[in-house]
Amino acid sequence: MYRFMWRSKWIGLLASFLFLVASLSPAAGEIADAAGQAIHEPQDSTEAGENVFARLEGTTFYFLSGAGAWSTELVFSSDGNFTGYYHDTDMGDSGSGYPNGTRYECDFSGAFALTERKDEFTYILRLTSLTLRQEPGMERVVDGVKLVSAEAYGISGGDEFILYTPGSRSANLPEDFLEWVRMGSAWEVPSETLPFWGLYNLKDQAGFFSGITESE
Repeated sequence: MYRFMWRSKWIGLLASFLFLVASLSPAAGEIADAAGQAIHEPQDSTEAGENVFARLEGTTFYFLSGAGAWSTELVFSSDGNFTGYYHDTDMGDSGSGYPNGTRYECDFSGAFALTERKDEFTYILRLTSLTLRQEPGMERVVDGVKLVSAEAYGISGGDEFILYTPGSRSANLPEDFLEWVRMGSAWEVPSETLPFWGLYNLKDQAGFFSGITESE
């Protein structure tokens, strides 16, 4: 009888101990620090990249000053690939055989890869490839306009880019990025948070944005 009671008591204590250990163990996707506190593991960069690029599918980014006849447009695909077009027209640069001026242009394509997710609004991207349709400096005349192939202005020469999601705090954004957005007449009076996507070329300090809206 006593042996049975002792065994039952021992089994009960063992069950209580196992329950306590299970309740203190970190859940899946978590690790524990030295004090035993559960810490969420950072999201895998590949998974985060797939998520943010999927959100960008079909989104067009613009790089322009709002003055002059130049701009660069960039369209994202869901895998981080992109296509783009840069053009700049100078009607005053004309001559024999091209009375309608000169137009610099570049058709290009490439790809970005996510290297870091800094927070829920900020992603660090790396330019992994860039292909120009024509080598810069090639000339031809079409309909009285001299067409000159050029670089992908705002993209060529860049390496690291910062992607800002809508909702990013304006106070945390680089002043150079904000200046490009203002000059593009997309956001003359900055609000507290970014109302559209932003892409910032760190090397060239070139700011792209995903929408052109009328100021209030």
